Order: sequence, then C-alpha cells, then structure tokens
Amino acid sequence: YAPGDTARLQVRMPYRSATALLTLEREGVLWQRVVDLTGKAPVVEVPVPPEGAPNVFVSVLAVRGRDSRIQPTALVDLGRPAFKLGMTELRVGWDAHALKVNVTPERETWQPGERAAVAIAVSRADGKPLPPHAEVALAAVDEGLLELRPNTSWKVLEAMLKRRGIEVQTATAQMQVVGKRHYGRKAVTPGGGGGSGAGTRRVFDTLLLWAPKVALDAQGRARVEVPLNDSLTSFRIVAVASAGMAHFGTGSASIRSTQPLMLHAGLPAQVRSGDRYTASFTLRNAGDAPLDATLSATVSALDANGAASPGSPLPPRQLSLAPGESREVDWDYEAPAASGLRWQLTADAGAAARDALLVSQTVVPAVPLSTVQASTLQLRGESTLAVNAPAGALPGGGLRISLQPSLAGTPAGVASWFRQYPFRCLEQRASRAVALHDDAEWEAVLSELPGYLDEHGLARYFPGQGAGSEVLSAYLLSLAAAAGRELPLMQRMQLREGLVSVLEGRHQPRSPLPTADVTLRKLAIIAALARQPEGLNPGWLDSIDETPRLWPNSALVDWLDILLRAPDVPRHAERLQTAQAELRARLVPAGNQLMFASAPG
Repeated sequence: YAPGDTARLQVRMPYRSATALLTLEREGVLWQRVVDLTGKAPVVEVPVPPEGAPNVFVSVLAVRGRDSRIQPTALVDLGRPAFKLGMTELRVGWDAHALKVNVTPERETWQPGERAAVAIAVSRADGKPLPPHAEVALAAVDEGLLELRPNTSWKVLEAMLKRRGIEVQTATAQMQVVGKRHYGRKAVTPGGGGGSGAGTRRVFDTLLLWAPKVALDAQGRARVEVPLNDSLTSFRIVAVASAGMAHFGTGSASIRSTQPLMLHAGLPAQVRSGDRYTASFTLRNAGDAPLDATLSATVSALDANGAASPGSPLPPRQLSLAPGESREVDWDYEAPAASGLRWQLTADAGAAARDALLVSQTVVPAVPLSTVQASTLQLRGESTLAVNAPAGALPGGGLRISLQPSLAGTPAGVASWFRQYPFRCLEQRASRAVALHDDAEWEAVLSELPGYLDEHGLARYFPGQGAGSEVLSAYLLSLAAAAGRELPLMQRMQLREGLVSVLEGRHQPRSPLPTADVTLRKLAIIAALARQPEGLNPGWLDSIDETPRLWPNSALVDWLDILLRAPDVPRHAERLQTAQAELRARLVPAGNQLMFASAPG
C-alpha cells in the first residue's frame, strides 16, 4: 500500500454478526473506529496514514452479545457473549522517504593512475523538491572485495525504514465474565529453509576514495573525481544520499581500470628465510592485436630499516601473446635472510604496450629470535658476568645490554611489548602513551577524553553508550599524577566528582566481577583522590573495612599510598607501621629475585 490508500480487509470470525473495535497500530494507536460486522459482508476499510511506512498493524476486537436463540443448559451455555481478537500487518511503501541516486562515470574504462570523473544526481522518488542541505557520502572500492563479502551498510533507506514491531497491547476483562472458549488447534509451526551459494574467493582489498560529506547543489547534483590506483580491476563507486531528517537513497556505478598489456603478481605475502618457492606472475594481452613481450625481473632484499640492497636481475623471458591470451611466467627463488623482498617487474612490447609492477614480500626468520636468559644487575663500579652461547645456537644471536638510572624507567623489552600491543581501549591507550613517553598519543587520548565520560563523570573503556567505571577513572587520575602529566581541568574535575559520588554513596556502580570487592575499589579511588591537589577527606576512610592482612597486594599498596599522603588521618603512625610490616612480610626471596607472596586466605 502507498500512504493515502484505503486498505480493504476481510474479517473472518466465528460469529454471524458482531460489533468490532477496529484500530490501526504500531508505536501507538494511529486510528480507531467502532464498526458493525456481519457474516455476509465482513469487510472493513482502513486508511493508510502518511506516517505508515514501512508497516502498520490492523487490529480487530470483535464482540458478540448473547444469542437469545440458543438457550443455556445445565452443562453448557453456547449462547453466552463471546469475543475474538485478530491482527494483520500492512506493508506500506516508502517512496515518500526515498531518494533516487544516479552515479554516472564519464566513461567506463580508465588507465591506471587517472582521475575518474563521476557525476552524481539526486532527486526524490515522489518527484517533490529536495529538502535543503542535501548531501552524499561517496565510496569507491575494489569489486573483488565486494565479491568476497557484500557490503550492506550503505543501504541506508532499508536500515532507516526497517520493519517495525507492534508496541500496543490490547486488554479486556470480558474473559473474567464470560469465560474462555476453546476453538481447537488452528495452525502448526511451518518448516523449510535453505542455503546460499559461496562467493568468489578473490581478494583485492583497496579503497580508492572515502568522501563522507559531498554537498549537492540546488538541483541535487555534484561532480567528484576518483583517483585510481595502479590496480587493474573493476571498482564500485557508491553514493549514499541523505536530505533532511527523513529522506535517504543509494546509487552505484562500476568502472574498470585496464590497459593493453597487464601484469599480475602471484607471490605469497610472507615467506621464511631459506624457503625455496616458485615466484609466479601472469602476463595478459588485453588488446586486439598480437604482442611479443619481454618480461624482466629484479629482486632487492630489504634490511630491518627498510633500505633496499642493489637489485639482483633474474633471467628475462620472451613471450608471444595472442589477443585476449594470458600466460604464466615463473622463477625458482630462495628467500634470503632479510626483513623483506622487493620485486620490480617490467613487461615491454615495444611501442605497442608496456607495464611495470612493484611488489613487496615480508620475510620472517625460519627460526624466530628468542630470549634464552635475562638478568638485571645493580652496578656499583665494575661488574663481571660470565656468558656463553647456548649449545646448538644458530648464527645471528648475541647480547643486548641496556643501562637505565632506575627500575622505574621503561626497559627495552617492556617498550617493545607496548609498541606491539594491539588493543585500544582507553586504559590501554593511556598506559601505552605513558610507558612509551609518547606525547602525541597522550594528547590524542586527552582530545578524545570527553567522549569517554558518562553522565556521572566516570570514564568508559570505549566511547559511546554505557556506564563508566570507577576503577578506570581512579586509574587515569593515578596514572597521570604518577607520570607527571596534566589532565584538562574540566575532565579532571569531572572524574574527581564522579569518584567522590561513589565514595559518598550518591552513585553505586555495579562491579563487573562476581566478587566482594567494594573495599578494594574504594581503596583505589581514595588513593587516586589523595594524589589530587584537593586532597582527601579523612571521613572517606570510615567506610573501609580495615583488614590489611586479608587484602591483595594491590590493595595493600593503595592503603600505604593513602597513609603516606595523608599524615593527618587518625592513628596514622600505628596504621602506617602495620601496613609496612604486612608488606615486608610478603616479600619472599627466590634465588636472585625478590617476589611478593599472595595475601593469606
């Protein structure tokens, strides 16, 4: 149905005549009417409202009064009043919200590296003028990627006008008066199903252009240039249009990047040093005339810094290609001990055609470098440490020695671990920036920090919806203070107020762990607040169940930090002495190491 149409529906009911409440519903009751129904003409008419897209529901509550022709007996009263409720869905067209998007490239085929001109035209499906400030988001991607996995995210109209459920419940107390009547089993659960075929396994993961905001003129038109890369393939150009708050549409077009002589690489992305493999390449004549081509290749090894060694040429190959013919060419090659390989290939058919290709490979060691032993020494003048290579060690190993003024620095191994750390929540980003002394990353974290704070001032692990964490908030304040880094005043005060509200009971976040850790979380919060210029309120300690012997090491360290920063708390000397004695009691020597034992219990 289209908005404004009148839907004619047949009502099938077990009554000869009835009075019915006819309603049109979805998030609420959109339209209602009381009608009389008869078995000879059980048809109702319902107007489809303009806001009916994508679907609405029609509900009929039919009530039949007492049938005086059927007299009650001692066993059953078949003439008593009865009612039935029926419902159906109407699918409503969305032309009033749809935009027609035409994407027209200047031509279908292009040379690699050219800038493809694309014209975009947007209009409303119902022919009315576009709302002001209409715009499109433009993407140009390799069609090979779409064959691997189709992208449905740019179908904005379908996403905005998804099929909606009914949110209206119809209730009546008539059953309490007339009782329930059983009409038997009316239907069974349908079966069926099936599968879909597998897609092509050909990956060309290349994004040519992503323009999230392209303004349209008054006629709904725009012109965009798409820069092509060196790939010889097809590309899909997709425009997603929006106008106002309720108009959406999607359009697309395809272009091809081609040339008469095309060279394709079939190299593995990664090899190991010492691997012997066949380096394969495909040469294709995409023109209309035969070609005699010479294929030459040069391989350069890359060191750890990416610098290339002088290239080693491989024996050239001569090929004759008929129009449309493809030939595979390969060389046997052994990967050297390097961090990568750079292949430079040239296919030359004289004045008729030419193609050049640069391909890189990653080379990993056949036997990965591993640490056999590591030691930490405190230097007092000269120190001697006897070392010897392990039995069976391969060439290329050695010793790595680093000096630092204190254990509080970032050892080389720790720095390498942080550089390779792949995860990116707020806690991990802040920790990585501090550990690596990365000022740019720290500034990036601070610039995005407002988006991480919830309505209580607590920080979330990821931006968006959801409740913040008081543990994460305390960690950020402690980390910034310990590293000597400044937080923006507004965000720092928001974090502080959020933590104070937790301590004072005005906000009670739930722990993500099924354990009794309220005391541990409060200790972390108070320790973080004690580092702030405003200091701490000694009254916050009144809610702490003070049992240091049962606390884990982290909580005991927080407790010591609080006492060292708040000398005015009651029984300060006694509390500090007890905490220090407990921490020392947990230090356990093991060889040349000193470790913390777990808390008792």
